[in-house]
Amino acid sequence: MPSITVRNIDAELKQRLKEQAAKHGCSMEEEARRILKKSLPETAVTVESKSAKELYDEIRRIVEPLGGIELELPDGTFKCPNPCCVESEGTGLE
Repeated sequence: MPSITVRNIDAELKQRLKEQAAKHGCSMEEEARRILKKSLPETAVTVESKSAKELYDEIRRIVEPLGGIELELPDGTFKCPNPCCVESEGTGLE
């Protein structure tokens, strides 16, 4: 099984990990694995895996039941700062 080494952890963070591991009755290593697994879902949604329209629809599905959200849109066209963007101009929802 692959492993990683995490360097430069401050003493206070290491102590908190140690205390939490003790509370859960496991090693610091096992506690770190639990924290990583909990904080990184297996099916992460990435921008690359969804089209702009799909992302828009997903955001709307989450926000609409809460009463929506009002945003001020900037003038002009949007230029994505990420050179990997396929849709680098406009809103991407065309």
